[in-house]
Parts: sequence; structure tokens; C-alpha cells
Amino acid sequence: MRDTKRTTIDLPVGLFKRAKVAAAVRGTTLRQLIIDALEATVPSDPTKAAPWRRLAGGFADLEEELKGLDLAVVDIHQPEER
Repeated sequence: MRDTKRTTIDLPVGLFKRAKVAAAVRGTTLRQLIIDALEATVPSDPTKAAPWRRLAGGFADLEEELKGLDLAVVDIHQPEER
């Protein structure tokens, strides 16, 4: 068996329901969904992360805005290619 640590977390009801649905849609468990999210978010060695990202907390909540900005930059630099 894998080395694991059992924990309990309190989630807002709406987030819990959305997570359960997301797990079901992906054909996985809530446990695995949370593990995957943590693996994608938490660096394997937080001490080696860029110092400003440790202080700023990264840009996870800005992901959609950054995608929009990327599209805007493409539109500005390559308006005819779209």
C-alpha cells in the first residue's frame, strides 16, 4: 500500500457538489480529483519555487484572464491569420 496520510477538510457545499460532478464526469473518484488538483498546484519542492510565486501565491485564480490576454495578444500581432 502507498504511504498515505488521512485528513479531513471542510468544503463549502457548492464546491463539494461541483467536485463530485467533475469527478463523475471524468470517471474518477473525488479523492483522485483532489490528489490530481494538489499535484498540479503544489510544487514537489516548495523551497525551490520562485520566491515571488511563494509570496504572491501564483496565478491560479487568474487562469481564465490569462487565456483571454493570450488571445488578445495573438489578435494584435496576427489579426489576419485567425
